[in-house]
Amino acid sequence: VTCPQPPKPVGDQGGEISRSCSSAGEGAYDESRSTTADSLEQGRRIGSARPQVLKGREVWPGHWGLTRQQLLDLLARLRGDPDWDSKNIVYALVRDFIVPWTRGSGLGYALSVNKTEPKEVNVMVSHAFAENAEDFLESVVRATDDGDVVYICALANYQAEDEAGPSIAEQLGSEPSESPFWRVLVHIKESGDRHGRHWRQWALVQYLPLVLLLGAVLFACMPIMIWEEEFQTWYHGTLVSLDVINWWWFRSLPCAGSLLVLAILLQGALCLTRCIYLGRMLVVPNNEIDIYTRLWCVYEIFTATRLGVPTKMAPTLACGGKSKCESARCSNRTDTDRIRGEIQACEGGYEKVDAAIRCVMRGVRRHTVGTWTKYAILQILPGFSCFIMEHTHEDLAFAPLVLVAYTITACLFVSYVKRIRGRLHISFPALVLMFLCTIGVVYFHVVSMQEPLVHMKFVPWLSFFCTEAATFIIVPILILKGSANSVTFWRRTLIAALYVMFWASRMLMWRRTFQDRFLVARCAFYAWKATMPLYILWTEALHFGCKAITTQDNPRVVAALAWAIMGVWCLLCSGLDLWLWGLVS
Repeated sequence: VTCPQPPKPVGDQGGEISRSCSSAGEGAYDESRSTTADSLEQGRRIGSARPQVLKGREVWPGHWGLTRQQLLDLLARLRGDPDWDSKNIVYALVRDFIVPWTRGSGLGYALSVNKTEPKEVNVMVSHAFAENAEDFLESVVRATDDGDVVYICALANYQAEDEAGPSIAEQLGSEPSESPFWRVLVHIKESGDRHGRHWRQWALVQYLPLVLLLGAVLFACMPIMIWEEEFQTWYHGTLVSLDVINWWWFRSLPCAGSLLVLAILLQGALCLTRCIYLGRMLVVPNNEIDIYTRLWCVYEIFTATRLGVPTKMAPTLACGGKSKCESARCSNRTDTDRIRGEIQACEGGYEKVDAAIRCVMRGVRRHTVGTWTKYAILQILPGFSCFIMEHTHEDLAFAPLVLVAYTITACLFVSYVKRIRGRLHISFPALVLMFLCTIGVVYFHVVSMQEPLVHMKFVPWLSFFCTEAATFIIVPILILKGSANSVTFWRRTLIAALYVMFWASRMLMWRRTFQDRFLVARCAFYAWKATMPLYILWTEALHFGCKAITTQDNPRVVAALAWAIMGVWCLLCSGLDLWLWGLVS
């Protein structure tokens, strides 16, 4: 959006920007945050916005931040309060808890918990006050890292209106360029510029370890996928005579190992140095209200776009909004006219703002495409590489069935989860459905035993589909409250161990150390097939904030039962497959 740059915030001392509570919430709270018309006019007569004062020192919005851990502590404090209701919206959180906690101090909640060392903000949060408070805080926690410091107007601004500190109108100032949210965005931009002119592009480096890891998987698949009769002829007739097999880069396993080591080193360096500045604005949609019907939220995205601050969508299952910004409004008519006038004065006007909003919403779609890419590479390629070793070329004609099965099951799962807003129920029908899937696999193995040449080719594809169905049923059990808070490390450790187990057994089989019927190799393959989709869906369910609803008093017991069922599933498939292969041979 190209338009004249507004003046630099008056009195900004490393500060940031944030609007008052009223501009983001429902009409009732919007009015209370904007206060009455008289108090708003009083703030405008004062002129420039006022900071909060901590021990005689002025602290501007750029240091009204909260860490990710402090948000988690706030959530725990609220849930432990007998007066707290999990259905409370952000407005009720401010009115019934934040205001009583901070009354008389002259400081917002953020400065109240950081009196010794105010936190410098690098993430500006845009949201509506009519959304569920717990869902909102959980969305912000999921979208941030331990090193991030967030500005949330409800928790940063002083809301008590008791003359012990600046009023809401005084914190807003008389112009948008004096408001806290503008100061925050300017502060993020200036902090990024101090890290280099291309600090926005450098943020893409954090995805490089994942690209290297996927490259390692591709290289690891090559020896198995191409070790066919035609390749062996070409290998011995051409490569051996040319002596190119001694080139280190031709050997795929050294390449895979090199990429894996490089990915680990790069990820470690990024975690230790934190040399990349990840300043951004975070938009948090919700299921209660279209966030883009609130003009302040639209204006924040508009401002971030003008300043060049990256804008990201928080990982939620809520719709980002379908309204056009021209229909957005504030509860205070003066704020509405002022903001609309500034948007219309810029080149492109509302159309440019709508384009910027659509660009932000496309971030969720890009994440979905990225997840599917990881899923395809890490699950389909290893399956095909094993399949090529054990089947004829005619059987590969059924390969598209795997893609169809993955696509159908994934779309159905995502649609179902969105419809129920991520609240996955644990119930007896889920176990019944899993049992039926297992019976289906047993049935097809028995049928294949009678006519193996006719039915054999259908068995692997059926097992792929049934494993996917079982995975979708197991995921709700794994995201229970008792087991989802401390599983990040164990998820990665588990998948790494299975990966090593799978490829070690397959490579030993390729070297003819094991026979194809060896039980360990078969177990490894089915363990990979069952666990990789489980890992991907488990991670995505936690990423988007899915919740499991159960009446069990001990969710860890239910999670243990899920893993036991999964283990029985892998052993059953491996044993039946081993039995069938013995009969066919």
